[in-house]
Amino acid sequence: MKAQVATEYFLMLGVMLLISLPIIALFFSEYNALFRDTSRQSSVNWLMEFDNDIKSIKYQGNGSYIIKRYTYPIHLESIETRTQGQGSMMIVNISDYGTVAFIYPYRVMVSGTKWRGPLILNITNSNGEIRISKLN
Repeated sequence: MKAQVATEYFLMLGVMLLISLPIIALFFSEYNALFRDTSRQSSVNWLMEFDNDIKSIKYQGNGSYIIKRYTYPIHLESIETRTQGQGSMMIVNISDYGTVAFIYPYRVMVSGTKWRGPLILNITNSNGEIRISKLN
């Protein structure tokens, strides 16, 4: 009699695990997908804010500047610029989002490419050339 009760308990436990494990696995996979999407959206928001500030300083004219603390994207790897004629291309590499290139019809110069930690940036318009430097 005791063996039959133990067998029934093991069968009930097995059925409960069989039902609950796929639900738990689905929960964790959805959680990871949501975290990934949130991280990507944070990177997109940072890129748009950074780009808007560069354009704003350019159109405010010579001598204008902004010193701003940016919310740091989780996986920023590098920022580099390449000069092309009168303009330049800024290449931002974020590991969880990919590489994004911004093309400007004016020169943009970045001092330093490997930025880590909180970003306090100085964006300055110097005779039509945008200069970006990290303050901390």
